[in-house]
Amino acid sequence: MITLDINENVIKGVINGYCEYVGAQEPTDAFKEVKRNHFYRCAETLKKNGVKIYTYKSLGVSPRIQPQNYGKTINSFNSIFRTYLFKQIGSYRNKKFGMVLLDLDLVSWYTSILLGLYPDKLPLVKQAVETDGIWEAIRKEFVRQNVGDLYTNSFVKICFYSVLFGGGAKAMINGILEKTAKSLGMTPQQFRDSEHYNRTQLKAIEISSIVNRLPLVKEFRDMSQEIQATHDGEMFVGPSGHSYPINKEEFRRSFCSYLQSCEFTLLAIATNETLEQFEEAELVFHFHDGNVIAVKEEKAKSFLRRVF
Repeated sequence: MITLDINENVIKGVINGYCEYVGAQEPTDAFKEVKRNHFYRCAETLKKNGVKIYTYKSLGVSPRIQPQNYGKTINSFNSIFRTYLFKQIGSYRNKKFGMVLLDLDLVSWYTSILLGLYPDKLPLVKQAVETDGIWEAIRKEFVRQNVGDLYTNSFVKICFYSVLFGGGAKAMINGILEKTAKSLGMTPQQFRDSEHYNRTQLKAIEISSIVNRLPLVKEFRDMSQEIQATHDGEMFVGPSGHSYPINKEEFRRSFCSYLQSCEFTLLAIATNETLEQFEEAELVFHFHDGNVIAVKEEKAKSFLRRVF
């Protein structure tokens, strides 16, 4: 049984790490108290229910799975807190079994999968990925339009992924407002009552308008509309075996789930191939976009040298 060292100093460190992660320069006491209570609830949940997860459930038509009691597991915790816990779990396994944890993640998986499925429909995206990267290409476009001072990487990412999921300007603006409230260390109500709200809302409207007109974004939107029109009335069958109807009413949900089917299958293949590299290995945690496995330390070092 893993004994987790979680006390007030640890929680303070986790809160500071969280505030730094979201860019909160001067988080309010109310904001920190909300996070403190959240992290303590996470700690108590783990002490009561244990760390390892044994039972999972399906998520309807989505190929993804999640723990049976999701809210009582490490999966539901903030990533900053999970990182701290992984360090403790990894240290425990290293001392007791000589094993370390490897975190397998799919990076920018939506973009990568779409490029793999529809390379001829996304030439600008492909060019951006192979040269400067998508975010640098978008930043340069802001500069070219003489609005470089408006470019904010986190805000642009929110807008970009809103398009991938079929969202419009409203989803972009709301995403930016929520992100800013966190970065200021404010609760949603505090943010709405603050001097920052109107200024941020105006900036969000400007950024979303620019992103919506970008050629890169137009490619994604045109591709989505073409797929919907071409396959209207058909069923998409994902590599995980799940089926999704393609029609105007269900397209956003169905196409997203279809891409998740590709994601789930790729993650399963990558995980199995990695596990096969080791004589002793164990899948410790499963997340929708990554897995954590435990392997012998000396074998892990050799494996990582080969990969990188």
